[in-house]
Amino acid sequence: MKRILIIDDDCFKEEESIISGFEGTGIELFLCDNKDEGLKYIKSKALFDCIVLDWFLEEDDSSLSQLVLKELEGTYFAPVLIYSAHSENFKQVKESGAITFPHNLICEVDKGNFTDIKIKVENWLTANTTAKLSNIYLKEIYSKIHATFWNLNNIPDGNIASAYKRIVSDNGNIDWTNDFIVNLLLQGIISDSGFRNEIANLISELGEQNPATTPEQRKMIVSKILYHQSHPTFLSCADIIKTTVGKQSCYGFITTPDCDLANPKTKYIEFIELIDHSKLSIGDKGFIANSIETNKSESHFYLPAIPIKGEELIDLVAIFKAKHHLQAKNNSGTLYPKAKAKIKYTDTFIFQNVDCSVEYICSLVNPYKAELLQKKNSHDSRVGIPGVYEYLKGG
Repeated sequence: MKRILIIDDDCFKEEESIISGFEGTGIELFLCDNKDEGLKYIKSKALFDCIVLDWFLEEDDSSLSQLVLKELEGTYFAPVLIYSAHSENFKQVKESGAITFPHNLICEVDKGNFTDIKIKVENWLTANTTAKLSNIYLKEIYSKIHATFWNLNNIPDGNIASAYKRIVSDNGNIDWTNDFIVNLLLQGIISDSGFRNEIANLISELGEQNPATTPEQRKMIVSKILYHQSHPTFLSCADIIKTTVGKQSCYGFITTPDCDLANPKTKYIEFIELIDHSKLSIGDKGFIANSIETNKSESHFYLPAIPIKGEELIDLVAIFKAKHHLQAKNNSGTLYPKAKAKIKYTDTFIFQNVDCSVEYICSLVNPYKAELLQKKNSHDSRVGIPGVYEYLKGG
């Protein structure tokens, strides 16, 4: 059942027409005639498939509607339909750059009367792929997270605490890939036949489309697949870093597991140097096309679309034979410090016998971290995981 929130100062005057317009659709309607009531619904985290928003919530003024959009932005996902007699004013404000709400999640239509709003909403939701995905995933995750915690009541608290202690290392890093709540939630979602059927049907529908995409657009989505950007305190395996000595800097990929060596006979943190793909001396220096094949080497691993600053993406290559070592400056001994020493990003390090700083860029996510480390340790061919490389080539 779809749920729609309508925020319009005239909605109760037109309530009979609205209800009549949606009769027989199974859509659940929530009406409010002012900004504050609308925000109460939004802040309650109730799930809505679409929000219908009047542009002038008070006479000749869109400031209240813009506040609603600001409240939604980045915190609550719902496509917005500006349904207003002042849609031209909305378009002017949007084109001026004053509205930062994602343009693919908002559209405007002229308000005639509420009897045709059902068609407008259905057309909007049908036209937006992200909206269709959110309709499937948000409801599924919401129901499964409740089911997951309900089922946990069969497990004594002590056992839950014991399991959770095992995903946190001595230095405070958390191994989220082994968080059993996340894994139980994932199992619940993907084992649901209704969910699988909905996704399969959507994929089939999308398969009939052939939207044009540019290399830069493909790089943006691959960047979201391959990496995550958190705010870690401590160095960890799979972090992509930037080391700076004076005005010189280089990128690297930390391969020391959790920065706590399994065989602590050394005091060094190992990282693999990452070279800007455009500066490689071999093969095609152009973007993506045939670059994987052209630059194929057992000592290379291609990492495209790494987010460096905001939206800036660069392509790097892990050079397995270019291994380097960092040392925490406060470690004057001959062995790697125990994990409880907490190797922090704010610490000073020694690189090539010179003091340096280390900056966190992002972290490679599983399974791509496992793939890179497997290739580093064995120099075998790729383990067949990421179709992202083919996607980058436009295949």
